[in-house]
Amino acid sequence: MGDVFHRIIRALIFVPFVTSGRATVIGAERVPRSGPLLMAPNHMSWYDILLLVMHCRRLLDFLATYKLYERPMGRWFYENMNAIRCDLTKPDARAVRRMRARLGQGRCVVIFPEGQLCMYEDSVFTGHRLYSGMARLAMATQVPVLPAVLVDTDIYRRFGAWMPVRGSRYGVAFGEPIPPPQAVSPADRMAEAGRFEEKYRVHMRMLRAELIQAMQADGA
Repeated sequence: MGDVFHRIIRALIFVPFVTSGRATVIGAERVPRSGPLLMAPNHMSWYDILLLVMHCRRLLDFLATYKLYERPMGRWFYENMNAIRCDLTKPDARAVRRMRARLGQGRCVVIFPEGQLCMYEDSVFTGHRLYSGMARLAMATQVPVLPAVLVDTDIYRRFGAWMPVRGSRYGVAFGEPIPPPQAVSPADRMAEAGRFEEKYRVHMRMLRAELIQAMQADGA
């Protein structure tokens, strides 16, 4: 189903999220309307995927770990969402080939560089180890990386957050695309990837601060 399923999911989730939540969204206009793009958000809840689908105008191809495919419902959902299955415990050449192919088609591939759910204390904002494939993929494909920040999306873990009173506050922010790291010799790739990851962290911290300020202005 692919893109059709993506649009169906966006339509289905619109009402419950809009009626239950009060979202602060900034930077949506920064997301290029077309062309290959790597989107790299932080990851604090399972609802991040749905909220990115809802608030981003692009069709998104998510990188999904094998664990998400273990249950039939998860396998059905992610396969229909055009997700790219990946094993983060070891190099996964097949997943890399699929990501490069999607980027070659001008699509937006979403990678959660933290590699797992992380609360703020253990996140990219505080020095959490990043999945190094993001920088290497950007370097190999020369595709820009767009930082994205999600705040308080874990509120939807509580049943009461779904009540139609528009009281569940969360934030989503999209940053400016970061030019890819320079293509360098094999001997220098690790160092170049490290410099790019640090640049990404700086952008993420600045973007989060911008989002928090906007949420406070909105009365969060």
